[in-house]
Amino acid sequence: MKKFVHLSDLHIGKTLNEFLLEEDQTYILNQIVDIARRENVDGVIIAGDVFDTQCPSGTALRLYRRFLTGLVGLRKSGNPEMGIYITSGNHDQAVRLTVDSEFLRPSGIYMSHEFDSEPVSKHTISDGDGEIDIYLLPYIEPAFVKDVYPEEAAQIGSDCTKAMQCVISHMGIDPAKRNILVAHQTVWNKGNKPQESGSENLNIGGLDCVDAEVFEPFDYVALGHIHRPQNIVENKIRYCGSPLKYSAKETSGDKSVTIVTLTGSEVSVREVPLVPLRDVKKIKGSFEELNSPEFYNNPENVNCEDFIVVELTDDEIVYNAKSRLQIHYPRMLHAPIQMAAKKDVTTIGGVVMTEGKSDEEIIKEILEAGSIEYTDERKEWIKGLIANSTKEEI
Repeated sequence: MKKFVHLSDLHIGKTLNEFLLEEDQTYILNQIVDIARRENVDGVIIAGDVFDTQCPSGTALRLYRRFLTGLVGLRKSGNPEMGIYITSGNHDQAVRLTVDSEFLRPSGIYMSHEFDSEPVSKHTISDGDGEIDIYLLPYIEPAFVKDVYPEEAAQIGSDCTKAMQCVISHMGIDPAKRNILVAHQTVWNKGNKPQESGSENLNIGGLDCVDAEVFEPFDYVALGHIHRPQNIVENKIRYCGSPLKYSAKETSGDKSVTIVTLTGSEVSVREVPLVPLRDVKKIKGSFEELNSPEFYNNPENVNCEDFIVVELTDDEIVYNAKSRLQIHYPRMLHAPIQMAAKKDVTTIGGVVMTEGKSDEEIIKEILEAGSIEYTDERKEWIKGLIANSTKEEI
């Protein structure tokens, strides 16, 4: 039997809006090391997007190395055979990420290399049921594959599934062994795209999707790229999701790591919850309600230290709402969503909005309502602005 922690999309060095996440990422990565220790795993899989950018900062590099040091420490203190298996994602620069791979190998850290004519990185381990080959495939696109296999370029075209088929056909997979693939791609099953969390940057229309059927030779496919944990094919092809919420759209759901267990030819997966230092949450109510001590001092309503998305229910736009609410919610992710702006409102700041008024008349009344003089200079500037704008842009 072999047991692995499946991780992906660490995005070390990422910011959430203007907020640095070093403290939050340090907290969650330490928690992952503790889970790996408690589960006594035989391997840690990181399926791409280790960093958020191709040129990570010194702070991000130091955090990454502290994380690897913590994982390597598990080899020394508990399981000397434990391996760490890392592939690069689309946010990583494959060469930069793996530049130290030869030096790290003696410490049990195995990495994919830049996709080229060399065989896909493979590491073999064994248990009482035989050998297991672990393939580390970096993020690929059809253009990458056609450069390496030009004789198959015409057949591949721009088809991501055919590109993946080509790569797998050149791996030399031994069907007598158990085989694990670590990859960073968008994979769908019979045209059903994976559920996104809102923090991914994916192509529309399934243009970058790989069909799940091409992974038939593998016993387990450990995927990265999608931030929501989910099975594509139960107990065979899985996204573990990101360890933290990386978008204001992720106000619901929880994060986890995936524990993968191979017992003979049987594969089972389960989730172990992660508890963030600060969550991403949405609060909804009137400005008066959310601005009152009775609300923000009640932990049943909100943890003011969390990253907060605010939705106001007031019938009129609230002046300077963000800066006033930030006093109580210092990690507000953006200006409040004001329901009045979404409705067919009749007034804004006391100005009556009717269909009979021209754009210039409405702007003039809004300025005057704010005690701003509607001078001839402002009038000409506004006329020019309106003339050079489409209705949609206004």
